[in-house]
Amino acid sequence: MNKAFVLGAGLGTRLGKLTECIPKPLIPVFGKPLIEFAFEHLVRHGITELVVNTHHKADAYDDHFQEGIYRGAPITFCHEDLLLGTGGGIDNVSALLAGATFMVYNGDILTDLPLLPLLKTHASGNHVATLVLRSGGPDRHVAFDPVRGTVTDIRNLLQTGNHGTHQFTGIYACSPGFLEYLQHGKEHSVIPVFLKLIDSGLLGAVVIDDGQWWDLGTRESYLEAYLK
Repeated sequence: MNKAFVLGAGLGTRLGKLTECIPKPLIPVFGKPLIEFAFEHLVRHGITELVVNTHHKADAYDDHFQEGIYRGAPITFCHEDLLLGTGGGIDNVSALLAGATFMVYNGDILTDLPLLPLLKTHASGNHVATLVLRSGGPDRHVAFDPVRGTVTDIRNLLQTGNHGTHQFTGIYACSPGFLEYLQHGKEHSVIPVFLKLIDSGLLGAVVIDDGQWWDLGTRESYLEAYLK
């Protein structure tokens, strides 16, 4: 796996003035943009090509990454005039991701969790996508069957009676066939895509509790990361 898609198009409205002039993934964290931590994390685990979608204050990406490269990995920025959502964003760059397994990585998280278990689990299974989960966290909305290694529901949307047991980290691996489940040219979330995969028994997961993980999408979580 050598390609990763990093979601960078979010408006970041929950961060208030922090994102008035810059995209959410460019907010400063310990002296450098948040997205650079994501890039570093990915490159360290063998990713050699980076794809990022943009929308709000998109020029800031070009200004910061003027050479279009990070530690030897070329970065392709794909602008969305209208926000396409987490599913539509992937579909919009499907031509760049087609033909090989790829990773998806939320642009508003800060983490150092080891990704090797994800790579091994996805490569050894028959799942179209494999989510990285944590057994603790404030938003345990993913129901996980540890015996089968599969996701069985999300927020009880499939009415299984299970509202969730694990926290989704915003990181997952996808086989090329994942792209076929997306709606072409339409704004949509990735959650309905996940639900379709669950119905077919094709959504796997791996629990990785090692390392640190924060969702920096709110002012409260942004400050908490500094305090930790």
